Amino acid sequence: MIKNEKLEEITNHFKIENQIIKLNEEVAELTVECARDNYFGIQEELADVYVLLKQIQLYFDIDDEEIVSVSNEKIDRTLKRIKEGYYDKHR
Repeated sequence: MIKNEKLEEITNHFKIENQIIKLNEEVAELTVECARDNYFGIQEELADVYVLLKQIQLYFDIDDEEIVSVSNEKIDRTLKRIKEGYYDKHR
């Protein structure tokens, strides 16, 4: 398990604004590794993105439960749209 204190120390050192910029860079790197279908590159970049997302989550004091709840709503909405043919019309 990742220690929140360590993440907070990193965020305090670099400042949240810089970590948000860094997140953009890491997401771009993840996109490249996905396009290359590079398992280990994807694994590495997912970890980088995850660590930065956790920093942002902690900074804005967002509970895991809140993220899970909103994620489940979005998953359900997407599945509903698939069943309704929404994405067939919007490609």
